[in-house]
Amino acid sequence: PKKVIHYPGVKEGIYLWELDARLRLAAPAPRTKARPAVYIRPEPWTAQYYKGSRDFLDDLIIGMKDSVDIVLLPRGKEQGKHYQDNKFEGIRVVTTALDIADIAPDCDLFIGAGGTMTREMAVLGIPTISVYQDELLDVDRYLLDVGAFLHRPELTATEALEHLNSSSHRPPNRALLEKGRAAYDMVKNAILNG
Repeated sequence: PKKVIHYPGVKEGIYLWELDARLRLAAPAPRTKARPAVYIRPEPWTAQYYKGSRDFLDDLIIGMKDSVDIVLLPRGKEQGKHYQDNKFEGIRVVTTALDIADIAPDCDLFIGAGGTMTREMAVLGIPTISVYQDELLDVDRYLLDVGAFLHRPELTATEALEHLNSSSHRPPNRALLEKGRAAYDMVKNAILNG
């Protein structure tokens, strides 16, 4: 029996096609925010595979916090404590898990140091910048090639704010979501029918 199944698209599309369908059916919430919301997912401090810098987003966050509402999504308690320091006063450090269905409609710009969440936001059409400091995975290079996000390892606050002001939500990447649905059906069929 085959142990490996190759599927089209990216892993995130396998489940995001269903979320996109739900988000499209939901009534859009009125946008009453005074300032844009920028969600930031820092680097994976404790991951063995990560060889990039630590705390490299500090200056970017400090440089942006007076212009936008920053929601920081730490990768653990230690990282969360780091961003609760007084120099980061005014940013919201999330201490519990947030559902992507809540993040996506509220997020005006997503800045991520790589990983699944960065790819999810890009596939959903949220303006996304990856600041990943190590060699990109093939899946990330693929998303760059289709224009789903930008990769700026040395991103500054000024550049991020300029990108925020010049970009807008795009529709989700329909091709990736359709491939995700096809992949979902392939995997489901393989599980149910052997």
